[in-house]
Amino acid sequence: MKRKIRAKLIRDDIASGLTELDLMEKYDLSLNELLKLFREMIKTGIATHEELYEKFAWYEEIADQPNQRRARRASLSLRLPIYDLLLGRNGNLIDISLSGLRVAGMEYEIGDTTTFYLPTDVFMSVDSLLVIAECRWVSRKDKKRKHSTAGFEFQDLSSADLRVIQRFINSLLLSRSGQWNTMP
Repeated sequence: MKRKIRAKLIRDDIASGLTELDLMEKYDLSLNELLKLFREMIKTGIATHEELYEKFAWYEEIADQPNQRRARRASLSLRLPIYDLLLGRNGNLIDISLSGLRVAGMEYEIGDTTTFYLPTDVFMSVDSLLVIAECRWVSRKDKKRKHSTAGFEFQDLSSADLRVIQRFINSLLLSRSGQWNTMP
C-alpha cells in the first residue's frame, strides 16, 4: 500500500528552511523517494525546478544531468582505510554518497551485507560511524581478484548518521575545491 504525502506540506516545510535530511527524517523517506516527490511536485505545479535549485544545490546537478547518479558522490583523492567488521579486514574507501559507498581491496559478492567502520573522524570532530551496507555490484579487474571494487548501499541509517555522512561528504568536496587541503 502506497502512503500518501501531501506535496503542499513538503513545499511549506521547504519554505520554512528544512533541509533534505530534515525532510527525509520527518516523512521517513529515502533520498530516491524524496527525489520522486520533488518530481511529482514539479509535474503538478506545486514547485518549480528553480525553487528547488535555490534550496538544494545537489538537486540542480541531478535535474540537469538525469543520467548521472541520484546521490551526490564525493571521491577521495587520498587513501582512506575502511574496516569491514565482519571480515576483519581493511580496504580502501573510494567514494561515498548519502545512499552508499564504494570500496576497494576486499572480496565481496552481490547481496553480501556487512558492517563497515567508517572513519569520519579523520575529517571532522565527530565519532566514527558503524554502517550496515549491502553489496549491489562488484567489479574485478583481473582473474586473480587482486584489483576488485564493490558498491554498497546503506541499510537502515538513522537521521543522525545521515547528517554525519552529509557533513563528511561536504568536507570531502570542500577539500577537493582547494579551499583547504587534507593531510595524507
